Amino acid sequence: MSYQEAVDAKGVKYGLRELTPVDMLDIIEAAENAASNQTWLQLAMMMCAVESIDGVPVPLPTTKRHVRALAGRIGNLGLVAIKRAMFPEAPATEDAETSAEPTLTPAETAAKN
Repeated sequence: MSYQEAVDAKGVKYGLRELTPVDMLDIIEAAENAASNQTWLQLAMMMCAVESIDGVPVPLPTTKRHVRALAGRIGNLGLVAIKRAMFPEAPATEDAETSAEPTLTPAETAAKN
C-alpha cells in the first residue's frame, strides 16, 4: 500500500498508517460484538488507519468507544478523503467530497440495503 496522506474538502490532513496484522486483530478485538458486521469492520479499519489529523498524532483505538470517537473526529468528509487515498481505483462521483454520505463500495451498498 502506498498511501500516506489524505486531505479532505476542508483542507484537513489525515496521516495514514499501513495496518499490520496485529493492528487488525486489535481492532477486531476492540470491535467486540460489532466484529461480525462486515460493513462496521471495514469502516473501522479505514478510520483506524489514521495516525494523525493535521499533524496531531492519533493512537490506534483500543475499544469500540474509541473507534466511535475517532469516527466522530473524522466525519463524512474525512472518510471520503481517506477512502480515496486508500482505494484510488474505486469509482468516485463528482460531488463526493461535498456529499453528506461517503461513496459506498458495491459490498457496502448491498449491506446497507
